Amino acid sequence: MWAQIVNIILGIWLMAAPEILKYNGIAADNCHIIGPVVASFAIIALSGCTRTVATYNAPLGLWLMVSPWLMNYENGASMINSFSSGILITFFSFFKRKTIQQYGGGWSAVWKSVSRD
Repeated sequence: MWAQIVNIILGIWLMAAPEILKYNGIAADNCHIIGPVVASFAIIALSGCTRTVATYNAPLGLWLMVSPWLMNYENGASMINSFSSGILITFFSFFKRKTIQQYGGGWSAVWKSVSRD
């Protein structure tokens, strides 16, 4: 769960970074698009039944790592921010929360409860 909270913070950081680090253009647009998506996937992954959604952030993190060179970022701060954020997002996207309780059980749980009666 803590890894998803870190990814939420990184997504929010990506949205705010262009204003804080004073860069604009395609680098800022990229951060404004990828940031909310990273935060959204991390928020969805907080739930126990949707925790596998956390791995959806891995391709986004990889994109952030290669985008400075593919899109020719002009500002050094934007390059460093994109690359370092991409590394962290990719790293934290593979942490999974342990299952403490299991709910449901599918059709086998229904048949077990019917056969007991």
